[in-house]
Amino acid sequence: MIKPTNLNGLVSFKPPPSPANKPPQSPPNRHRRTSAMASIEQNYDRLKEVKQFDESKIGVKGLIDSGVTTIPRFFHQPRENLPGPKPKNRPRLTVPVINLSGERSTVVEEIRRSASTLGFFQIVNHGVSQSLIDSAINGVKKFFEQSTEYKMQFYHREVGKGAAYSTNFDLYQSKAASWRDSLQVRFL
Repeated sequence: MIKPTNLNGLVSFKPPPSPANKPPQSPPNRHRRTSAMASIEQNYDRLKEVKQFDESKIGVKGLIDSGVTTIPRFFHQPRENLPGPKPKNRPRLTVPVINLSGERSTVVEEIRRSASTLGFFQIVNHGVSQSLIDSAINGVKKFFEQSTEYKMQFYHREVGKGAAYSTNFDLYQSKAASWRDSLQVRFL
């Protein structure tokens, strides 16, 4: 397990309070910002925090495994990224299913239409056996279950170089990082 000192002060670690000595919680006031909160926000150095996290090479699962009790601020989504209320009369969307055993021109047109409208689709009759698909999924699961130290040797941001373990490809550019780890494998 990664020791909290390896995180260079990125996050705080403390054991959860026992029910007997848990301090009383006051209800959150979401409508008023205190000057202390504004001061903290003013002193927040996002780039420094992102760099510390990236250089630690532990990823999101490494944070969890190390006992993090506070989610780093660069993962906090800005208000404009949060979903609004769901409309009551939402149209029901279905995932297009494309059968690769069909006529080539029809298959190409279905892929073009699905990719340009929804951006995704399901492919059937692709010739990849279910056992191979299951094996690939199990391999990815096994990778993410490895120790943080093992995964660190694959952590880098260079796209297209063999196997790469990282968090977000746009970690330094995005307003907020996604709470996920990724494994990218390139075959030549």
